[in-house]
Amino acid sequence: MIYLYIKTHNITGLKYLGKTIQDPYTYKGSGKRWLYHLKKHGNDVTTEIVGQFTTIEELTETSIPLSKKLNIVDSKQWANLRPESGDGGDTSQYIDYSKLNRGKGQSYEQRYGIDKANELKQLRSKKLSETRKGKTYEEIYGEDEGKKMREHRSAQQSKLNEGRILSDSAKDKIRQKAIGRIQIRCSCVVCKSEVSVNNITNHYKRH
Repeated sequence: MIYLYIKTHNITGLKYLGKTIQDPYTYKGSGKRWLYHLKKHGNDVTTEIVGQFTTIEELTETSIPLSKKLNIVDSKQWANLRPESGDGGDTSQYIDYSKLNRGKGQSYEQRYGIDKANELKQLRSKKLSETRKGKTYEEIYGEDEGKKMREHRSAQQSKLNEGRILSDSAKDKIRQKAIGRIQIRCSCVVCKSEVSVNNITNHYKRH
């Protein structure tokens, strides 16, 4: 039995029209763009069976007209690079290479709309938070890249604080927050002074 199916990604809404002789509900698909999308966003999809056929000829009588009707090659809503003809052949002759970077340089809002963009941003933020929780920049990016990231963030924060004047209430909040906080201290290898680990970098700069 040959199944013609439509898969819809539950998070991004991207669709894919395909065929298989395997279980269509567990089969992921074979399209390059579709598989890359699954790798990036996860295999969270809904599968709809469009038809069941005994021969490829029967399949193509439905799949080719359906491909044109749904505009699966040119529409941004579909991951297909070519019409579904059932042969699994070379896709290069069907690809409009000018459209492969159609989302490049665009924001989430421009690509998916405001509602979907907010949803994707929240999912991305949650995933990054779970991945980075409790880890230093060095543990996440490696020693050299982590150092660059830390210096870049420090420079950005310094620029934001430049000329900033704290109100009395803001200063009071900082003092209240610091009350009872255990300050971890270490010894400077140069002058042997006891310094808070939060200030050790600035301390070394003064030597």
